[in-house]
Amino acid sequence: PPSGTLFIGNLPYAITEEELRECFASFGEIVRVSLGTTPEGMNRGFGHVQFATVDDACKVVKADEEDPIFVMNRDIYLDHAAVQEDTVREPYHTLFIRPFVGAEDNLREVFNNFEHSVVDVRILRDKATGESRGSGFVEFKDAEAATEALEALKDYRDPSTGRQMTIKFA
Repeated sequence: PPSGTLFIGNLPYAITEEELRECFASFGEIVRVSLGTTPEGMNRGFGHVQFATVDDACKVVKADEEDPIFVMNRDIYLDHAAVQEDTVREPYHTLFIRPFVGAEDNLREVFNNFEHSVVDVRILRDKATGESRGSGFVEFKDAEAATEALEALKDYRDPSTGRQMTIKFA
C-alpha cells in the first residue's frame, strides 16, 4: 500500500531540508523532511518527505506522473517510501540516535534533562580509525524513562549541523 512518506532521489547535493520542504509544501501538510547524509553530514542526493496524509503523498506522485517535478532544475525521482515493518517498536530502555556529530559527552548533553535516568551513552565508532560513525545509543534505567526522553526530543535538531535527529527505540 502507498505510504504518506515519499522517497525523493536525484536531489542536488546543495539542497537543504527547508528547501526540500518548500518544494512540496503546496501539496499538503508536511510532518517531516530528512536528507540522506554520510556520517560526516554530506548530502547523498536523496531524501524523504513525510506528509500528514497518504492522500497528500499520492497527489505528489500523480502530479509528477502528469508533469515531471523538477527541484533546482533537476528531474527528480520520487515514489512512495517502503513501509518498514519495524517503524514502531515496543518501548525499550535504550534509544538509537542518528545522525549525530560529536563525542559521548556531547550526546549526554542532549539528554541532560534526563541525566538522573541515563545509565550509559555510546557513540558508534569505526573499528579501524576510531572515528564516529554518526550515530549512537543512550541507555536508560527503564523503558519508561527512555519513552519520556523520546517524546521530549522527537523533534530535536543537532545544534552542530541543524539536522533533525532520528531518535527511536533500539
